[in-house]
Formats: sequence, structure tokens, C-alpha cells
Amino acid sequence: MFLAMLWLVGISLSLLSYAGMVDQTLPKPNLPPVMPVAPVAPVAPQPPATTSVAPLAPAASKSSVASVVPQPPQSPPPSSSQFPRPVQVPQSSHTPRPVQAPAQPIPISPLSPKPALPGAPASGISPAPQFPQTPPSQGLPTPAAPVGGVAGVQSSLKPKFALPSGSPLKFLPIIIGAIILIGVLIFAGMRILGGSGSQSAGTNGTAGTGTGTGAAKLPNSNNPAKQITLSYWGLWAPTSVLQSVFDDFSKQNPGVTIQYQKQSPTQYRERLQSAIASGTGPDLFRFHASWVPMLRSELSPAPSAVMTPSEFENTFYPIATKQLVANNQVVGMPLMYDGLALYYNKDIFETANLKPPATWAELRQIASDLTIRTENKLSRGGVALGNSTNVEHFADIIGLLMVQNGADPSDATSPEAIQAVTFYTNFVKKDQVWDDTLPSSTVAFSRGDVAMMIAPSWRAHEVQALNPNLQFAISPVPKLADVQIGWASFWAEGVSSQSKNKDISWKLLAYMSSNAVQQKLYSDAKQTRSFGEIYSRRDLASQLINDPYVGAYLTDAPTAQSWYLNSFTHDNGLNDQIIKYYLDAVTTISTNAKSVTDAMITVGQGTSLVLRQFGLAEASAPAAGNSTSIGL
Repeated sequence: MFLAMLWLVGISLSLLSYAGMVDQTLPKPNLPPVMPVAPVAPVAPQPPATTSVAPLAPAASKSSVASVVPQPPQSPPPSSSQFPRPVQVPQSSHTPRPVQAPAQPIPISPLSPKPALPGAPASGISPAPQFPQTPPSQGLPTPAAPVGGVAGVQSSLKPKFALPSGSPLKFLPIIIGAIILIGVLIFAGMRILGGSGSQSAGTNGTAGTGTGTGAAKLPNSNNPAKQITLSYWGLWAPTSVLQSVFDDFSKQNPGVTIQYQKQSPTQYRERLQSAIASGTGPDLFRFHASWVPMLRSELSPAPSAVMTPSEFENTFYPIATKQLVANNQVVGMPLMYDGLALYYNKDIFETANLKPPATWAELRQIASDLTIRTENKLSRGGVALGNSTNVEHFADIIGLLMVQNGADPSDATSPEAIQAVTFYTNFVKKDQVWDDTLPSSTVAFSRGDVAMMIAPSWRAHEVQALNPNLQFAISPVPKLADVQIGWASFWAEGVSSQSKNKDISWKLLAYMSSNAVQQKLYSDAKQTRSFGEIYSRRDLASQLINDPYVGAYLTDAPTAQSWYLNSFTHDNGLNDQIIKYYLDAVTTISTNAKSVTDAMITVGQGTSLVLRQFGLAEASAPAAGNSTSIGL
């Protein structure tokens, strides 16, 4: 831009120089020569007191003053024998024609300077006085030199059409204005063209890579970066774990700042939807993967430049594709994975010389063997299963049993569903390896009051906090024969449909889901606790598959299934409402208030109401199980 302005200024100066040269090289017309004026004898000097000025010819009006030619000042009139009589200048309403310059220099009378006439211009150059041509023999007097000397005479004697109209510099303001106008237009054009290109590069800088490290076009001094602040609502991760990732993203995307807010899980879904509807919601937020049907209006799909459905499927586990790809569009980005696994007390198992169970039949037998009763009172449970009052994740476990048994979770009255619920409640009703006299499953396991429990990975942090000295291990959930199906319950990140920064928000999520950033997040979290959030990417599973805390979850992740029986999502919607029907059913079955079949009829009716409330067809989650009996 600066070079373009210098180029325009150079052209303008060249034009000015050219205008001056043209004026000097204009051809002079051939005019007839002017008769020379006879020289006049010198006039004897007179005393100053007698000096007078010849009167001006009377003017016709004020408008004709400019056409009157002033007479040169004269000495006191001599006698008639010395000089001819002065000639009067004829009146004219138009400007007299200039007199052609003589071939020879005009002698200048050596008179002293005369005072200026009233009304005469103060500048040096004025039109030369006009005299009627008289033959040399008449001896006309020589006119006095015009003000300005010889140069003034020569200028006044040029032909009118050859006179310069003025200094070429008088066009300088016009030229400068034109330069400024052209410069503004060029600058505006560069901003429009350059700005759109920069925006496009910034949006698509990570197209299809999923790494978040695309080369977004950096701003320059002529095109400063647009300042964008992204509002991000999270739930579990503290700001200290995420801040370094946010800072790195801001360095790669100048002008972008992330404002992270850790939210309370209580009524989080309702608060989130209300904020988005009112236009005060975040640009991006965390949500449970099972909430997609409830957030149809709030979730903005990912641009294909960020991640296509096929890229998503190749990157994450199948359950993530099922839950977070809707209508062939990615609507959520998983930054973590979690599900169910079997916790067992290592000291108890080593004392009994037992290995963790791999099937439900083995688990049932080991639970009976490890249960201790004192005076018909349960002093140590074998496994925290069988009721809904103090088994914190009973709904997830029932969901796991249903999908493993080939049941359709939306059809609670199917034989496979009834078998699954019956098998679960028998741990209390028949086997009596657990009851409601014990504390909640996590607390009971931490205290050593139960040998086994089934729970997600984040419960391990609670166990360690409650009893740092407890020796425990985690293994995959039991299976039915050769049916390898696990249970998934995890959170994802989404972009608000009302956000004004959708593209850059999705770019941030793609960056955070990248291989390098997930490893960084895990490493940073591990600085303050035993492990971080489990990797959501399939290509990172091998790094944690042997980890004592999270390896079991990754073992089941490729075949994990899920449905709307996810505990502790705090959604007060799909999950919590359906879980409430199962809670009541399990309680009535455990207390023998209802049969399993009658209880499940009520569950089926309630489930249908909830599914219709959220616009869901009564279709099952894709379960690869079978109808094999599970121990009835």
C-alpha cells in the first residue's frame, strides 16, 4: 500500500514538471512588428515639491475601472515648444490588445520612482499602457517602465494566448485530493479482499485434520486480528487443567480468548437451555452424550471442514458415533470416555485366593463365597447389587444386563428385559449378598464392607479420598458367555446453535480432541490425582490399556452400548425420568410388593410416555446380545 502511494505521488510530480515544460515550449505566433518609438531627450530633474500626477481619464462606471490604463506620472508640464501635447487614452469597455514587444530593448527613463496611483494593484505586474501609434517624425514621448522592471515589460508584451494561466502548483490540491481518494479506494479494496481471505483461512485451517494445529492465517499490522471471546461452560474439569490448552490455542489463533466457567451439575441442563434460548448462553458447553434428543434445537452441527461423519467414525468408538452423529452430522465432540467396570478388594481376593470374575455366573458364585453374615446380619457383602436404594449405579447395571441379554430397553415387558431385572434383584432376594442396611455402594466398598461393586472410573477418586490405604483393582464387567458387550456413559462438548462464533468454537473442539491435546490433558490431570479423563480416541487406547485404573474401561469401549439409563447425569429429563420408573420397580420387587412382570408393565408404560415426550420412536439401542438366560 505504501509503495502504491509513493508511485502515485511520483506520477503527480512528473505531471507538474511536464506542465511547466509545456508552458516554456509553447510556440510564439508571428505578429507584425511594432514601429519603434523615437527616443526622447532627457528631462531635467525638478524639485520634489512640484511633482504632480497626471489625472486619470474619467471612467464610465465602477465596473470599467479595471479597463482604465493608468498614465505614467509626469513632471511639471514644460512649455509647448519643448514637448508635444499629451495624448489622451481612449475609453474602451474591453481589455486593450497587448502591444507586440519591440525587436530592440526599450530605453528606460532614468527617472526616480513615482508614487503609486490610487486604486492601482499592489502586485508588480500590470497591463502595459496603450498609446496610439504615431510616425517617428511626430516624436511621441517614451512611456515609463511598468512596475516590475524589464521582466514586467516582457511579460506584458507576450501574446495573450501564450501567457501561462498561472502556476502549475495551483492544481496541487486537486491532484493531492485525487491521490487520497485513489489511496482510500485501494485500501478499502485490499481490506475487503484480504479480510475475506483471512477469515476463510482461519475457519478452515484445521480442515479434516482433527489436530487443531492448522495454519490459520496470521494477521499483519495492516489487518489486525478480530478479537473474539468464547464462553465455555464445563462441569468437572477445573480451570487449572484446561488453561494451558486454552493459551496454546489462543497463540495459534490470535485474537481468540476462552472464558471457561465450571458449572454446578444441579439443574445444569435446564439452566443451559434457558440461557441459550434467552441469548445469554455459552458458545460451547459440556453435555451428556445421551442428551442429544433433548438438545436438538441447541446443538449446532460441526462444519465438514472440521470433521466429517466418516472421519468421526474412524477416530472415536462406535458408541460415540451412534450417540453424537445425527442426520449424518456431527453434533458433539467427545473429549473423554467412561462406562462401567468391576471394582474388587485386592486384599479380600488374595486372602480367598480368587481371581476377578469374567462372567456373571462366576461373579454370582464369588459374591456368595465372600459374603459374611453375623447373627443373621450382613457384616460384609459379596457385591453391591440387587436393590435401588443404596446401589448408586443400579440403572446403568440393569441397562448393561438388558443389552447383554439382547433386550430392547424401550420394551420393558419383553422376556429379555424381565429376565435381566429378575437376575439383578435376585442378588438381594435370593442370594442375600447385599441389603439396604449397608451404606451406599461407594462408601461400603471404601470401608471394606463389600468385596465388589460396579461403577464408572470417576468413583475411584472418591474411593481413594475416603480410604487412601485401600488396596483395590478394576477389571472389565462380567459378560454372558462369549457376548462381549460393555456399558458406556460419557460426556461430550457441543456448540450452541445461537453462538455467533460457531466455526472458531468447533475449531477449538477439534483442537482439544486431537491426539496431542488429549495426552496433554490427561498428563496435566494426573499431576493432582491418580489418572485423568480416559482418552476418547481409538488410536490412544494402547497407551492406557494396561493402566490399573482405566485399562478395564478401554477393554470394553469398542463393544460398549448405552441407553437412557445413565445414572448421575442430573438431567431431570430422559435419563432421570426413566430411571425413576426402574427405581420404583426394583423397590417393589425387592420388597415383594409386586412381581417382576407386574412391575415391568408399569416401567413399560412410563418409558413410553417419556420417549414420546422427547419425540423419540420406541426403538431399541443396537444391542448385539442374545436371549440366553442369565441365571434364573
